[in-house]
Amino acid sequence: MGRYTESSDLIRSSEGDMIIDKVKDRLKLATAERVRYRAFLQKIQKVLASEPGDYKLEPGVAGGMSRFAGQPNTKETGGRIKDHVVNVLTRSGLVALSDLQVVVFPTSKESVAVIIQITPPDQRGEIILTATYDMRDNTIMFRNLG
Repeated sequence: MGRYTESSDLIRSSEGDMIIDKVKDRLKLATAERVRYRAFLQKIQKVLASEPGDYKLEPGVAGGMSRFAGQPNTKETGGRIKDHVVNVLTRSGLVALSDLQVVVFPTSKESVAVIIQITPPDQRGEIILTATYDMRDNTIMFRNLG
């Protein structure tokens, strides 16, 4: 449970104010009820959108999606993308394998949708993150970060 709720992050609200996310004795995010797990989702976004060497102080942060750039949008490539996303999110301990489901399907000739569903243990509901990965220009666009 702690891996999903103990994140701290500095974020910009829709009003443009800088606020600090906090759990327990730290400052508390003013919009926590509206946007639960925001720092956690931002960490997933950071990991999947990064490449090896992007963060010198955090060398383990690297999604490495560029390995799929230029590949054909086939069922096999979609399967490899799914396996890669699962591996990236679980190898660092960011998400437990038992809490994670990933679905990848084509959205165009060059891009796929990546749906990441996380069901935290002992908590109600689920966390769903939707992204589009374009293999033509190696970009990943997250759709529901709030």
